Amino acid sequence: MFSPVAIITSIIQSLTLIGFMLYLTGYYLPRKNIVYVHSATLVVISIVIVYFIQVYDNENIYLGALISFIQYFIIVKIISHAPAKNVMTAIVMAFIAQFLTQAPVLFFVMYLDHDFSFITPGLSTLLIIVCSTFFILLSIHFLPIKSLYRKILSIPEFVIFSIFFIFTFIGIMAFFSNEIQAPINVTLICFVVFLILTFALVTLFAVHSQKKEQAIHYYETYLLILDEMILNIRKTQHNHNNTIQSIASLPQSAPDYNTLASALERYSKYMAQDTIPTQFLHFENKLLAALLYNKYCLALEQDILLDIAIHNHFYDSKLTEFQIVDVCGILLDNAIEASHAGDIIYVEIGSLIQEISPERNSAFSITVKNPGPEATQDFIKKIFSVGYTSKATSSLSAERGLGLPYIKSVIQKHHGYIEVSNEMIALDDAEKPFRYFIIHISV
Repeated sequence: MFSPVAIITSIIQSLTLIGFMLYLTGYYLPRKNIVYVHSATLVVISIVIVYFIQVYDNENIYLGALISFIQYFIIVKIISHAPAKNVMTAIVMAFIAQFLTQAPVLFFVMYLDHDFSFITPGLSTLLIIVCSTFFILLSIHFLPIKSLYRKILSIPEFVIFSIFFIFTFIGIMAFFSNEIQAPINVTLICFVVFLILTFALVTLFAVHSQKKEQAIHYYETYLLILDEMILNIRKTQHNHNNTIQSIASLPQSAPDYNTLASALERYSKYMAQDTIPTQFLHFENKLLAALLYNKYCLALEQDILLDIAIHNHFYDSKLTEFQIVDVCGILLDNAIEASHAGDIIYVEIGSLIQEISPERNSAFSITVKNPGPEATQDFIKKIFSVGYTSKATSSLSAERGLGLPYIKSVIQKHHGYIEVSNEMIALDDAEKPFRYFIIHISV
């Protein structure tokens, strides 16, 4: 049963399929050893499962194929963290590639001797698998496999679901029809797949409906703020036009140089105060622009200066625009609530250092600095725990202590990172520097 040739054949076949699937889903060898060991362990488990399926599936080949597909899906999903649609497409393409590369070799071997008398069945299978692996490697190197994969992913989900529905429906009808014949186990598998697709389709529509409701909620909330910001910018532009005209007439109205210099300084400060919100308009994420403007105005009402520096208006993040708004909103709310009148909160969006190639957008990152406590390990652990809050208790205390744990879960899910630290910042009108509490997030 445990033939060395069969074991080697199973290992080569499984590694080829898994490698091809991970190549399509965009997975690369991790730098961290613990992640590498975790991935390698899952691959070994997959190889063992496939080997035993191949040994015991002689009478239930269709059931074995279904189990193989499911275990490949679970393992590739865990390792690559790719969306379910991407994983399923990669698995289907891997099986198709395996069939297309094995078929010519099989036909060639059968052409030489249809009884395989000159070679044992085990060695012939090994020969076919090795040749298939070689052809798959060549196709990856010379053919636009990735481009084909992306084009297939661009096909709408409902088209793929419809195709599967048609095939599974034919398989089910074969059980009740005298004209269409199919083995009973194929019909059973088609029926199970049909039920799974029905459940998946209902779930898909429910998720899409929830996302639409969420989008409507966010746009209803922030577009009014964005309209207000645009209106204020128009007013500011009108005031700037009047100010520029006044500055142009200063040389004629100022009696001396000191009066002219003082007036120019006063007008310059007045114009600079109202130009900060205009930089928000360059964001591709308009909801983020509305959020930043809203928090900027909210801080001014409490006599808190929100000093916002934007290094990158465009980014390529794994988070949705709604999740980015949630993360930024929570960080800014926490910073404002932890500050007092006269404080300055420093906010940086993006990074001065391009973390990846210049032709691509960098990941989204935000850094919030506000006067705060020492960032000890114990304190950091507490603030990211559900229910912990350093704010005064109130009727809303049940809702407090959820913001930072939510951010932690979202960032971990999308493999970003959070950095908490302190920095001593010297303010212009202060005798000694202030300790600032800093949270930096990149994803």
